[in-house]
Amino acid sequence: MLVWVARALACVFFIWPFWRTLVAVKPDIDTPRQEIAERALDKAIGELRTNAGDIHNVTMYHFENDPSDYVSDSLRQKLEKQGGLTLRGKRFSDRLRDFMGLANNGVATRKEAIEASKGLPGTDAVLWGRIDRLENERKGSTIIGEYELYDLKRDCVAYAGKIRESSVPGRFDNNHRITDDDYAAGGDSQQLAAKTPWHIRFLWFIIVMLLLPVVTITFIRTMVAKKSNGVNAFVLGIYTTVDLILAFFMVGGSLSSFISVVAFLLAGIVAFLYNVKIMTFAVRLEG
Repeated sequence: MLVWVARALACVFFIWPFWRTLVAVKPDIDTPRQEIAERALDKAIGELRTNAGDIHNVTMYHFENDPSDYVSDSLRQKLEKQGGLTLRGKRFSDRLRDFMGLANNGVATRKEAIEASKGLPGTDAVLWGRIDRLENERKGSTIIGEYELYDLKRDCVAYAGKIRESSVPGRFDNNHRITDDDYAAGGDSQQLAAKTPWHIRFLWFIIVMLLLPVVTITFIRTMVAKKSNGVNAFVLGIYTTVDLILAFFMVGGSLSSFISVVAFLLAGIVAFLYNVKIMTFAVRLEG
């Protein structure tokens, strides 16, 4: 028995570094976005404490669309530090995902928050919400979202608030309309991928993966004609790297979840095997 336990621990010890390499670290929030989030959360806490009434024991769930955990964790820490509301600890599933470096999904609806709170003794209300935007823009940073404190005892909404804070002059004026140009300065791979529907990203990956070697078959035949294993490996690496880059964008520009990691690995394996097949065909043609 001890031998099996030792073997299992050894496997975990050796596999863990590779797991951390495959699973992307949760995205960092730079200083401008941290500052704008802190300002918004300070206002939200004031509104919550004003409208909580006789609510004391609260179960807070991770906010939806908060992959860095910064907003959810900061709000939890501020509420615990300032008092007034007693928060239950994180769910075991959230703690496990934190340990494994995976992004927390949070709860997306009021019904989901209520269902998750059933069977929790001493819970007066649930606090949940979502973050629609936490972006750097040309002239500052903006956070947009909403949250809700739902009273379980009275089965009604105790308070519903909005998160709207920006360091951009005139951001929330009625005559200002948010455009794509506002987010050009803060655009990264996740934002670019998020603007494209997943099925379009998938189709682009399949089309490029299948057609790129076919369109450039002359180049491949020229390379394999050199009859060099090093050249063949180099060409195979180039094509597979291009496919992996497309696969990365296909899964949303982030490997922060288990599903995205599996999809990325499967796409890479399929692309690699396909490229090997094409190169083998080219070798036969030259032969």
